[in-house]
Amino acid sequence: MDFLTGLLMCIPLYAAFRAFAITRNPEAKKRIPKTTLKAMTFFAYFTFIVLGFFIITEGIKYLSQL
Repeated sequence: MDFLTGLLMCIPLYAAFRAFAITRNPEAKKRIPKTTLKAMTFFAYFTFIVLGFFIITEGIKYLSQL
């Protein structure tokens, strides 16, 4: 994984973390519609899972080179 790939992974990871943090805020649950909260939660979990798979596959690729 090169530097640019790592840098580009930080953007959706930050967005997913913000979405996850917002969905856990009790005040946001009162202000944001329920469907929007569900969409944000799905986005956060989906991003975490996709980036997790990407990191695992890059790790396997790196370890196979050793």
